[in-house]
Amino acid sequence: MGFHIFKKFSIFKIISNFFHRFEKVEYTDFLKKQSRFDKFVIDLNESDEGFLFAKKASILCDNALQIAKQRISLITKLQDLTLKAEEIESFSLLTPEEVSELRKLIDRHISLSKEKSSLRGQIIGFDQSLQHLFHLEDEAEAAIKEIKDAEHMQRLLKQDMAYLEGEKNDLEYEKNQLESGVQLMYKLSIIIVIVFAFVATGLVFSYAFGGMQIFLPTTVTILAAIFFGSVIYVFRRRFKYAIKLNVMKQARAVELLNKKKVVYVHYTNFLNYEYKKFRVRNAEMLTNNLGEFGLYKHLSGRYDSIRSIIYQTENEIELFLNQKRIKNLSPTIEKFAQTISIEDKRRYYQQIQSEKQVIENSLGVLDNQHEEIWNELIELNERDATKEAVIDKMMQFYLDEVSNLMIDIEDAVENQV
Repeated sequence: MGFHIFKKFSIFKIISNFFHRFEKVEYTDFLKKQSRFDKFVIDLNESDEGFLFAKKASILCDNALQIAKQRISLITKLQDLTLKAEEIESFSLLTPEEVSELRKLIDRHISLSKEKSSLRGQIIGFDQSLQHLFHLEDEAEAAIKEIKDAEHMQRLLKQDMAYLEGEKNDLEYEKNQLESGVQLMYKLSIIIVIVFAFVATGLVFSYAFGGMQIFLPTTVTILAAIFFGSVIYVFRRRFKYAIKLNVMKQARAVELLNKKKVVYVHYTNFLNYEYKKFRVRNAEMLTNNLGEFGLYKHLSGRYDSIRSIIYQTENEIELFLNQKRIKNLSPTIEKFAQTISIEDKRRYYQQIQSEKQVIENSLGVLDNQHEEIWNELIELNERDATKEAVIDKMMQFYLDEVSNLMIDIEDAVENQV
């Protein structure tokens, strides 16, 4: 029964690259060896009839357990190799014609992808505003002259506005100077009145108390007062007239400046609208864009065409893979085409098959060894003379240990999944 249980256990596939052959030894040699199954014979007396049989069974169970661990390791590795082989087995089944067909599809995809990347780089090198000309090309050609005229008028208006602004500032400065002149004349007239008042007072006192003849000095003083008064009056009139004329000039300059500003704002709004519409900064840029638009349109058309061909090629590759039941482990068909190497896959499959063969041969040897050990354990169990049936307990403990190993491996596999 134990042998059949172990046979059932042997269907699990696990791997290791080494194993130890069990060597038969004399009963007395077992006394020197240590085994984890010795706990079953620790209470036996060495003089008992079944002691040597129990001790040998302990060593046999320990060796069988070591073989079981090796088999589990080998079978685990065999499972991994089998899964890997299943993933790439389809590549080994391809005929030379099918390999050539798949290689052509992959080479075409790679070539188109490179051209697509190159075109993308060239397209990015163009100004981004070109893409907006696809639906505005005719309007742009018609608008260039208007934009150039508007830019010319804008420049002229800006110059005129700068001139008028300067003239207005000059007039304001001139007005301030004239007003200062009026104030000066006003102060000067007050001073002259005061001076002549003092002179007249002096003449009166000279005539009244000194008996001095004041006719001639008085006449000169009166004539001088009339002269200075006339001069001051004339200058004040001229200053006031100049101020009035200055105010008129300023009003005219402001009026012209405001008119220029209105026209300037009109052209500025027009240009801003056209610039925003065509995504440009000036008429020269729009002219250059129209000149480059032909090449840009050609490259964009080629780029769209290549994208369509790449999409079609990817569909053909995917259809081929589905028909040949080839698993695509890459996230996309594009990634698959860039990374796949058919020859490497086929060589790797052959390598896996060779490794599997080595492991299967090793498992066959271990199975034979285990069968020999188990048969010997059955024989020893039949000859067991101990009252406690120690060998049978060892065999059952061995089977429990193997079952526990299998449960641990199954749990580990479930956790990985």
